[in-house]
Amino acid sequence: MIEIYNRDPSDPGYKTGQVEITDPVEIATGQIKMLLLTNKGEVLGDPKFGIGLDQLLFEFDLSEDSIREEIRKHIFIYAPIFREVGGYFDMKFFVGSKRDIGVFDFFIPVSDNNIPVVSLKVT
Repeated sequence: MIEIYNRDPSDPGYKTGQVEITDPVEIATGQIKMLLLTNKGEVLGDPKFGIGLDQLLFEFDLSEDSIREEIRKHIFIYAPIFREVGGYFDMKFFVGSKRDIGVFDFFIPVSDNNIPVVSLKVT
């Protein structure tokens, strides 16, 4: 599988001049980031693509289980390579002093020391 290289220049490990990638871990990481940070309706041709994490978290009447299921469903449909490389995710919610906090960590076992390959903190 070949994907377009979509790392941001501020990302650790960014490689100048790289245009495409074939490493499954790198592809899975890029797909997860794209899913989490894209809002539904932002991709032409597929209005259901994207989790829109900020919007999802601040919708009323959503439980932790429903958020987890929404993420699981999108990974199943749009990022099957994440599952193929053994990827899994963990969510934690904390009550903050001004706003609540959600921490989302996405792991791929081949990464060093079980450090998340994608980690987002949403407040």
